Amino acid sequence: MSLLPSISTFITRSRNPAHVLDYLTRTVPQHLGSSNHEQSRNRPAILLVLGISPDNTDLAREHGAVLNDLVSEVQGWTARANVVGCITAPPPIARPRSVHLGNEGDSLLSCALAVFPSASARAFRVEYDDDGRVRVGRWHAFGDKQKEDPGEVIEGLRLEDLANKHLITLSASLTVPHAITRSRSLLNLHTSATPFLTGLPHTLFYNKRILERGCVGVALDTWPQAEVKPTFSGMRRVDEKTYSVTEAQGNLITGLSGEKPTHHFLRTARKAGAEPAMSLVEDQGFALGVVRDGTVTQMHTIMSSDPSRGTLALEEGAYIPSGKDVAFFVRDPSVSNADRDLLRRPSQPNIAFVNPPYMTSVEVEPSHAEDRAGLNAVFPDSAEEIVLPDTFLASSEEGFSMMEGLGMVCGLWWPDLNLKRLGVVYFTFAFSVHRVFFHEYVA
Repeated sequence: MSLLPSISTFITRSRNPAHVLDYLTRTVPQHLGSSNHEQSRNRPAILLVLGISPDNTDLAREHGAVLNDLVSEVQGWTARANVVGCITAPPPIARPRSVHLGNEGDSLLSCALAVFPSASARAFRVEYDDDGRVRVGRWHAFGDKQKEDPGEVIEGLRLEDLANKHLITLSASLTVPHAITRSRSLLNLHTSATPFLTGLPHTLFYNKRILERGCVGVALDTWPQAEVKPTFSGMRRVDEKTYSVTEAQGNLITGLSGEKPTHHFLRTARKAGAEPAMSLVEDQGFALGVVRDGTVTQMHTIMSSDPSRGTLALEEGAYIPSGKDVAFFVRDPSVSNADRDLLRRPSQPNIAFVNPPYMTSVEVEPSHAEDRAGLNAVFPDSAEEIVLPDTFLASSEEGFSMMEGLGMVCGLWWPDLNLKRLGVVYFTFAFSVHRVFFHEYVA
């Protein structure tokens, strides 16, 4: 039996979630079979992300009955599998120029589906209190004494089991529980808010339950080694200068190479051809990247600058500690191939988390599936739906975070956990070489 998951993403331009329901009712039973394992722990695990625009206030009113049927369908899978999932923003797939897909005001619906064999994954959830969460972007140094929060409740796995697993999780906030930072590696999507859609601040699925807080996910234990390989496409380094962070407070950079950060930034921005205002705004496309041994390992949007104080404000949740070397980057769509990469069928199944505000929309046309080898878009005659096989494409304007253990201290992995608000991150199941690869793209 193959240990690789069965992965696909379905995207439709229809406003009716019945199209998503139809796809799931046709697809999931093929992977689950007919056996009933209600009481068995040795069951497949299903990861499901429903992509619905968070501000789609009319959907519940117009298609309430279908949404109820969709929830019932998902809950029905629990007779044969463990289920985790969420509702979040749809991926940024643009309307084809040559094909008319309904009204211009229509927003797409999507569902990303991964069915993991019972031997390769375990579904779990973590319930945690507000004060017991790890703020994404904070640095946990070697020797720091982190205590497990007594308010954390883990279901589906024992706490000690998490230390040797690769985790793919969905969290209902910009924070994560301490428990999952014990893992070998972590890829987490910070889900979109859903108050106007479901009446809940966030919407998570765990088997038959619908949750508004916490974290759900799958733990993988058949890939013994993980490697992080970030590649930042779509961002251009302004020059070859590197600066050292000498002072930082939260998401504020207060010292660069012993001087005020704005001094270096304004000079660099002008070199890039920009004329930044006294108070920079994020849509000017500048970012600060961490450089280690010539490789960019981390990148955060510069939200604003304060010339009077000399500080640079990065996006919420970002944190670059003192001692890190950094460089300035600017958005340059002309150098980005990330959009097309989203539509290319991978050599192995992968999971891609996208951050729409910083991702150029992917434009798909029916001709791409016919004329370009390797593209994985499959178009029906109506050109209103596409299926991306071997690709799990999920999106959230809140971003994603990823972590790889830095070292062992008292049996615990102390992570470098950072919120990623730029681009796309890929989790590729390279089982043939016994590795899990992360590939990160920025556009």
